[in-house]
Amino acid sequence: MTPKRKKGQKNSNGGPPEMEREVDDSVESETADLTEKVLEHLPHLTAEMKRSETDVRIDGVRWEETERTRQPISTSKTPYSGYSPDVVDFLRRCTTDEEALEVIEFLEKRGEISEVHAREIRKQLRTKGVRSFGSKKSWGHYER
Repeated sequence: MTPKRKKGQKNSNGGPPEMEREVDDSVESETADLTEKVLEHLPHLTAEMKRSETDVRIDGVRWEETERTRQPISTSKTPYSGYSPDVVDFLRRCTTDEEALEVIEFLEKRGEISEVHAREIRKQLRTKGVRSFGSKKSWGHYER
């Protein structure tokens, strides 16, 4: 629906009022043509989109530049050089829930994780077990 204008008033695209609908129609047809081309060239994706009814929830988006994103990516280094493991990486090396609890207490005491974070991790450990943090990482995991 186009807004009403006074006689002789130009439309949003700078042309006479009778041209506005033609411009809108051409944009819509170009978009439809492009969509059809994409769907035609990607039949598996098209089929998946048609049968899927799930929505993906995005909880957050990071817009600001961080120290990590400012650093250039170098392919000459080994893949994990400079990587600092977090609490989950340490927990994935544990065999038992008791070992995992010791790791959590140690990291909390050193100040590497907050009291609140430690409480949340302990709760997950109690309810779901140590494997809820991921499969066990064995020796040489990063070299493979």
